[in-house]
Amino acid sequence: MSSRRTRSVLCMLFSLFLLIHTSGSHAALTELLIMPDDPSPMVDGVELGIGRNDGKIRLYATRYEYGSLWHEFTFSDGQWVVEDYSTAPSYCLSPVVADLTDDGLNALIMGGSTNSGVWIIPYDNGWQSPEAISGTVGNGQILCLQAAAGRNDGETRLYVSYKAEAGLAEYSWNGAGFEEVQLLSGELGRFSAGVGRNDGVVRIYAIPRYGNTVHELTWEGTGFRDEIIFTSDYTSKGCVHVGDGRGDGVNRLYVWAYGLYELTYTNDAWESLTIEAEGAARYHLNSGRVHADNQSRLYVAMRGIGVAEYTWDSIDEEFDVDVVTGATGATVIGDGRNDGINRLYAGSGSKGYYQEAAVVELSDESVTCSCNDGDNDGYGDPACSYCPNPGLDCNDSNPNVHPGAEEKCSNGIDDDCEGGIDCADSDCSGSYSCTANSTAGSYGPGSLVGSGVVNSLLPFLVPLSACILMMILRRKK
Repeated sequence: MSSRRTRSVLCMLFSLFLLIHTSGSHAALTELLIMPDDPSPMVDGVELGIGRNDGKIRLYATRYEYGSLWHEFTFSDGQWVVEDYSTAPSYCLSPVVADLTDDGLNALIMGGSTNSGVWIIPYDNGWQSPEAISGTVGNGQILCLQAAAGRNDGETRLYVSYKAEAGLAEYSWNGAGFEEVQLLSGELGRFSAGVGRNDGVVRIYAIPRYGNTVHELTWEGTGFRDEIIFTSDYTSKGCVHVGDGRGDGVNRLYVWAYGLYELTYTNDAWESLTIEAEGAARYHLNSGRVHADNQSRLYVAMRGIGVAEYTWDSIDEEFDVDVVTGATGATVIGDGRNDGINRLYAGSGSKGYYQEAAVVELSDESVTCSCNDGDNDGYGDPACSYCPNPGLDCNDSNPNVHPGAEEKCSNGIDDDCEGGIDCADSDCSGSYSCTANSTAGSYGPGSLVGSGVVNSLLPFLVPLSACILMMILRRKK
């Protein structure tokens, strides 16, 4: 049997496994095809961002094939409006919206799959002519771009992986141009920057193409420390993602190295979990909240299969899997319609089933509200099931006030949003301050009995009274 036919059979078997091993415990996602003006886009790269610096999030899509065309999608008046541009590098991948020059203005950043390098396209009353970042031209095909504060100094830098000896490089703005630092050599797959150890420190995680080792790069003041934190048994083109794939608020690493693995940093060491041992072309990994239950999930785009959604089952301690779309391009999760609701956007893919569409939008139609959480305590006003916590926040400007908070009983605030303030709240019925105040009130205004004056003297009055009583008893003898 030929290798191509073998791969096809394995692909069908793995597809069957995914279709059988589904959870069905949450609402299915609804597809909407976002169409370009011309057909057969084969979109592999997608990004959400405020590219025009007007406060409005838009969707950006780039093509792996068909030259330098890219798309900007704006949701307006209930529909997606598309604008096509031809200023991208040829065979463009990995669009990014970020401010790399520290001027407070975002720009659209794209990398080409030829030697054209990385291009920056600013917006100023229209998309301007692109400018190439010096040092990126001639380094070969660009596979992945990411803007991140990789040195944890508040400065956003650009990280680029190449399908060439240039490997993984960092580009920092110095006020006049970009300075380049090579972090790893050799071909690199899709990498990720994030707080993988949940310690507040951003690190870079990368895996070589056709390799099996995950590198963790940590800035140490004068350079990056390179540490290999995981080695798989088999090699593949490779991909790494940092995110909350279980929905428990803990970041983990998700790694494609033939199989699919989860890495958790705990007790000063990395622990690995094999999610899928079977090999598959898992080119894009992502995580985020899309469903009404607000649980973050893992999303894996696989060539020839589509995007699979992995939901962590905390009872069985395993991931349940659903194939949610046949699109096979990169994914991005966010508020693409500017209505406060997250949706999943997947590029149609160069080898997917949606060649007539640029991007597939997936949404949970049971989400009927957006989370308006002014103080970022997880509770909204009005109450919304899409917030991390569905209860009504009775004071959305104070993060210490929300349902479930401890009632303080003496601060004049309804801390737990149950309608009672201090002693009027049933939670305070047995508290010392409310009992003392109640006793003082029964003796009338101004009485010292049960008041703060008597309470403060009690530690002295009790032993003094005992001493006086003992003296009286001794005299009687």
